[in-house]
Amino acid sequence: MNHYDTLEVSPKASPAVLRAAYRSLMQRHHPDRHGGEPTATARAAAIAAAYEVLSDPIRRAAYDQTLLNDRSLPPAVSSASPVTPNRIREPVSPRIARSGWWWALPVGAALVGWAVSNWGPAPDPVDAWLALRQELSASGLSETRRKALLARKAELLRASPTLQGRAEHEARRDREQRTLDLLLTPLVVRGPSGTLTLPRIQVVLGSFDTPGLRTHLAQHRTDIVTAVHQALSAVDTGQEATGPSEALLKARIHQALERALGTQPQATYPDTWFESPGRYGVIDVLLPEVPRFVPRAG
Repeated sequence: MNHYDTLEVSPKASPAVLRAAYRSLMQRHHPDRHGGEPTATARAAAIAAAYEVLSDPIRRAAYDQTLLNDRSLPPAVSSASPVTPNRIREPVSPRIARSGWWWALPVGAALVGWAVSNWGPAPDPVDAWLALRQELSASGLSETRRKALLARKAELLRASPTLQGRAEHEARRDREQRTLDLLLTPLVVRGPSGTLTLPRIQVVLGSFDTPGLRTHLAQHRTDIVTAVHQALSAVDTGQEATGPSEALLKARIHQALERALGTQPQATYPDTWFESPGRYGVIDVLLPEVPRFVPRAG
């Protein structure tokens, strides 16, 4: 087990993620919570030692190099010399870590004392929240790790009313950012029964790969709007003097967009921070301004 395993983070974890993980683990495993039992002391000491190294950019870089060098060694290597107090601040080789946690006991008191002095108050739930969101946005996450992060998010929400309000605000803001105007100019559709004008059409994109779909829409806007125009031209407005209902228009627009984009509404995608499971494609159509319908004279 290396320092990253001890803190339960990825080797690519940011300083904020490391800090949040350290605070959470130290709060959970602090010896005072376990009556000072040796196992808890050793665990807290290992957490403190890991964070002491990884929180220092220079020492972290040296430690990362140690890990790389260790991977290149043949399996049969001589055991490293025992860790002494004078070497506590040096990066610890994974070979030592794999031999067990016995090495932490002689220095447990010193490291736990350091941890207590640096631990401070209980972790700020907002810090933990931000660290979770940052880690979830990283590429290459396994589905197991993604599920674990979302479960932790749910725990934080249950424990903090403040975060519940923050989450609702963030969700609204994120949806607004995933909402964009499809038209550059009003769309005019002339049919046998009259002329329909849609001043604006907005689409709401799913939370999975939003940037990629946004770029695709911008690059193929003309073709996509043409597909929407053709779909609306086929709408029968003859039975409605005021034109087709808004619900019918939105349904036809949505169907046209799915065909034009080649998206599949029933497909499942990886969980995202805001949706579980994630959704891809256009998930909603909005008509911010009332469509105008002018019946054909005569």
